Amino acid sequence: MPKNNSNHKGALARVRKYFPQVEEVEDGLKPIEVEVTAKDSKSAAVRNHKNALARVRRYFPQVEEVEDGLKPIEVEVTAKDSKSAAVRNHEGCAMAVACKRLTKADGVIVSISTAYIIKGKTATRYSVPEHVQREIVSFDREAGFAEGNYRLIPVEPSARLDEPKPTGPHKVTGKPRRTFHHTAGIRTVLGSENVR
Repeated sequence: MPKNNSNHKGALARVRKYFPQVEEVEDGLKPIEVEVTAKDSKSAAVRNHKNALARVRRYFPQVEEVEDGLKPIEVEVTAKDSKSAAVRNHEGCAMAVACKRLTKADGVIVSISTAYIIKGKTATRYSVPEHVQREIVSFDREAGFAEGNYRLIPVEPSARLDEPKPTGPHKVTGKPRRTFHHTAGIRTVLGSENVR
């Protein structure tokens, strides 16, 4: 590739951002094949499991196993649940209080997107649907949690603990990075450094 080519200069600049010692960038002559082995997949699944277990153990150190829930759970949140609940508290919000009461669990952790129901030494993980997320935001901003029937749903198959997450380099598109809005005034994300 000619050195005066603007694409070449841009590619060289991107590479030097991470590897300043690089002096030349060349086009690859043939594709590189990367084989993902069963061992790689298994180690990624183990990492997913360990991360989930570490999040749960912050609140319930006795938990030894985390599994994904396979069936939805129907939860009825009452006015009593809302009154006995604590704002911005993963273990004590209205949804957590109602889940604990209905499932007769030892404990419940509810974040904005994930819920864990703890029974003995096992935590079962569920996804928090969007309509429940809106109520959590409302509750954490001290506007209350509407009484009614809600459900926690199984985690999508691609996000389950036994599924490896994609790894490797991200595709460089030349487009600016997407910015994300973080909702203020609500509980922290499970696993973040800002646990309240």
